[in-house]
Parts: sequence; structure tokens; C-alpha cells
Amino acid sequence: MNLKENIEKLPMCNGIYIMKNKYDHILYIGKSKHIKKRVKTYFYKGEKTNKLEKLTKEVCKIDHIKTDTEIEALLLECEMIKKHKPPYNRLLKNHEKYCYFTIDKGKSKMKVTFDKEEISFGPYKDRYMIEDIISFFQRVYPIKYDEEKNIYDFKYNIIPNRMNNEKHIKDHMDNVEKIFKDHMEIFGNILKEKMISHAKKMEFERANIYKKAIEILDYAKRMNELEGLLNDRYFIATEEICEDKIKVLVIGNSDLLYRKIYYKKENYENEIMDHIKNKLDKNNKVPIEKENIDRILILKEYLRKKENINEIKMP
Repeated sequence: MNLKENIEKLPMCNGIYIMKNKYDHILYIGKSKHIKKRVKTYFYKGEKTNKLEKLTKEVCKIDHIKTDTEIEALLLECEMIKKHKPPYNRLLKNHEKYCYFTIDKGKSKMKVTFDKEEISFGPYKDRYMIEDIISFFQRVYPIKYDEEKNIYDFKYNIIPNRMNNEKHIKDHMDNVEKIFKDHMEIFGNILKEKMISHAKKMEFERANIYKKAIEILDYAKRMNELEGLLNDRYFIATEEICEDKIKVLVIGNSDLLYRKIYYKKENYENEIMDHIKNKLDKNNKVPIEKENIDRILILKEYLRKKENINEIKMP
């Protein structure tokens, strides 16, 4: 069977497609709600990117795996890409570049690391943003925290102060750790007040320094919030698979925990909630690791766009 015949025999349904070369090596894995329709777009005549041109010349065979739902196709695609590492797939292959913001209290320093240490936050995709926030924290040394007022006090120095006071160094490192653990919003609000104050005084260069720090902390906060997708949130997705049936899926720990087909008239809520409660283990928190961050981001984006998703936050 030649490639054209192969494509014509692909189904018009949810699933993944697997492009292979003449040696049966996997070149690319993709997903679609309409497999045949999506695969045909690769081979339409017209201008192509160099990468796509090269891929289509190498493809000799296209396999597929059907799924009942789009989200099952998405999760299967992630699993297959991670397993086979096809050369033409970019996603799920960049985790080694992700880094951590690390506080080394023994050496009294903040640094970027590529492995998690005792006090590390992340992982983060953008190393340079983390280097910039380290530079910012060096220039606002020493940060002081008023526990009674729940407020931070600091002054920005163009040239960083020398860190030669042991108590100030310890307090500064403790406060930076506290900011990244629990007080990003509090610290961010102080930065916003300072940014607005400098802007009103027409001190735009200084205002821009605070603006940049706010953007980096917002980015770090969004990445830190991904842990909620792993631990205390479950998502129930429903997708119609025929006129009188739906498939119900439960997603938690960034994985598919439960799937079952129900008649539309069936009451499935209690069964699903019992299943989630049985899975819940508050003492077994799953940390975010570099290897699964792309998968979580892909899943998060999918969940954000879909209307047939209900989120359950466990107490």
C-alpha cells in the first residue's frame, strides 16, 4: 500500500497519528479530532516550512490509534512523545533546559540550578528571568519584614550593598524564601506601589525596574500554581460519543485516573466523587518535576479552553 492509499484509509475520528520512515522509525506523533483530515493538511501543495518539507519527504507510512475522546488523544500523544522522542516533535523534549531558583543559606547566596536542592523553587522554563530576579534581590538587600504589619521594607540600590552583616544576610535570605513560598502577592503589591510612585515622579527608569520584577514574580507565581493541578484539583470532563452515551473522564495528578461510558440519563456524580475521595491522599503530595512540566502545561491549556470541564478543589 502506498502512502496516498494509506492516508485515504485513515479514520475521521479522535486519535493520534504516527508518521514513520521507510525503516519504520517514528518521525512525528500528532493528535486530532479528525485524523485523516489533519494528516492531509501536511501534504497539500503549496509553500511549506523547511522542517515540514523535510518531514513529508521522509514519511513512508502513517499508523493511527483511535480514542473515544479528544482529551484521551491529547494524553496518549503526550505519553507516546515522551516514550519515543520523535525527531520532529518539539514538545516534551526540552525539560533539561528548565531550571530552579535556589537559595543556598550555607553560602549565603541565590543561584540558578538545574537540579533541585534543599531550598529550590520551580522548575522554570526561562533561566534568564530567574537570573534577573536574583539580580533584583541582590540590589534590594537587605529586605526587612514586619511580621505584625505583614509588610516588607527595602530600598533599591543601583550598586548592590556589600553583604557583610551576618544577621542582615540571614534575615534577607529568610525573607526571600518567605516571599517565594507564601508572600508573592504581598511583595508584588509593594512593588506595584513603588512602580506607580516612581512613574508619578517621572522616574521611568526606576519604575521600569519594578515593572520587570513584577512580571518575573507573576511568571514564577503562575508556574508555582501548577502544583495545584498535581495535588488538590481534579477535573471531570464529559464528551459525547454517540446519541445516547457520554464518556466521563477524571483527571488528577496530571494524569487520567478514571474513565467510563454512561448513558446520558444515568446519575454518575456520586460514583465519580467516591472514586476521587478514594484516590485522595493528603500525605502523598506529588512535586512538579522537570520531566512532567510540559505535559502539565499542555493539559492546563486544554482544560482552560474547554467548556465541558468541571473543576473540583479538594479540601
